[in-house]
Amino acid sequence: MSDAQTANNFRRGVEAAGGRREIEVRVLRDAFGRSRLTDKAREEMESALLLAGVSIEPSLADADLNDRAERDPA
Repeated sequence: MSDAQTANNFRRGVEAAGGRREIEVRVLRDAFGRSRLTDKAREEMESALLLAGVSIEPSLADADLNDRAERDPA
């Protein structure tokens, strides 16, 4: 499945949820077929989502940092 198709699937999920949906970074990364959330992967995913009309809050970079902190507390 292409990034555009995946992004459109997420858009439909957001619409079905009434306009807002919370998704773990890991789930989003896996849906886009990425094994790691590199800078390039973040850019590609955010671009596809924005083109599909899905805004991301917080950014994937910020969400990834928060996700890592929760999994691996200092």
